Amino acid sequence: MMLTVDTNVSIMRHIDIVKHNKGLIMTPQQAKEKLRKKGITAADFAKEKGLNYRTVIAVLNGVNKGRNGEAHKCAVALGLK
Repeated sequence: MMLTVDTNVSIMRHIDIVKHNKGLIMTPQQAKEKLRKKGITAADFAKEKGLNYRTVIAVLNGVNKGRNGEAHKCAVALGLK
C-alpha cells in the first residue's frame, strides 16, 4: 500500500514538472518574436551570450535543432530547450 502512495506522489510531481516546463519551452518562431518584442537583434543576443551569430540565426530559423555543442547552448539560452 505504501508503494502505491509513493508511486502516485512521484507521478503527480512528474505531471507538475511537465506542466511547469510546458509554459517555458518555446518554438523558434516564438523565440524570434520574443526577441523582436524586446528590441533585441540576433547579433545583440549572440554577442551578449558569447555565441556565434550564424549559430543563433540557424537555431532561430529551425535549420539547426540545437542538439549539441554551441547550438544546444544557444537553444537553451533562447528557451527552446
